[in-house]
Amino acid sequence: MDFIFIGLSLGCAGYLGKIIVDYLREVPAWKEKISTADMEIAHFTNQLQELNQEKESATAQGKTIDDDIKKMESMATDLKVEIEKTKKEMARKGKIIMRRQPDQQEG
Repeated sequence: MDFIFIGLSLGCAGYLGKIIVDYLREVPAWKEKISTADMEIAHFTNQLQELNQEKESATAQGKTIDDDIKKMESMATDLKVEIEKTKKEMARKGKIIMRRQPDQQEG
C-alpha cells in the first residue's frame, strides 16, 4: 500500500514538474507577445491622435470655407442689388439725356 502512495506522489511530483517546465518555456513567448502588443498599442494610439488632429484641422478648414462661401453669397446679393440700382439710375439718366437732346436742338 505504501508503494501505491509513493508511486502516486512521484507521479504527481512529475506532473507538477512538467507543468512548471511548460510554464517556464511559455513565459518568454508571452513576454515577447506582450511587448509586441504594447508597441502596437502605442503605434496605433499615435496614429489615432494624428488622425484626430487631421480631422480637427479639416473641420476648421471646412468652417472657414463655409464662412467664405456665406460672405461671397452675401456679396453677390449685395452686388445684384447694386447692379439693379445702377441699371435704374442709368435708365433714369438715359431718359434725362434723351429729353435734353431734343431741347438743345430746338434752341
